[in-house]
Amino acid sequence: MKINKLQITLLMAAGMLSFAPLGALAAGTTKTRDTTIVARPNAHGKVSGKIVKLTADSIEIKGHKGAINTFAITGETKYGSKQKVEKYANFKNGERVQIHFAEENGKQVAVNIQETSGRRHSKI
Repeated sequence: MKINKLQITLLMAAGMLSFAPLGALAAGTTKTRDTTIVARPNAHGKVSGKIVKLTADSIEIKGHKGAINTFAITGETKYGSKQKVEKYANFKNGERVQIHFAEENGKQVAVNIQETSGRRHSKI
């Protein structure tokens, strides 16, 4: 059996592809990650970031990856923690906060907003 250069090239390419990681990118492309929170029924969670815009009925925060998320503020929204209850007026643009949220009627609603120090882990 005689093997030509084309067959060898195809066999080598097939062998190299078998070792490529899943989701490998073509040369010259970049992979981006969408960090936007997608609304889904009965969704809840928490998100941290800096306050970009604060109004009487909404808060926008910018996460550490640059995504901006908007949450509705209602009469049920709480501020601070059990140990340190805060008021709406205490929050200013540029402050780091953590927002616990829930989805209600297709909107992301802030359940609790509390100030954070901005540090993820304490250093010992």
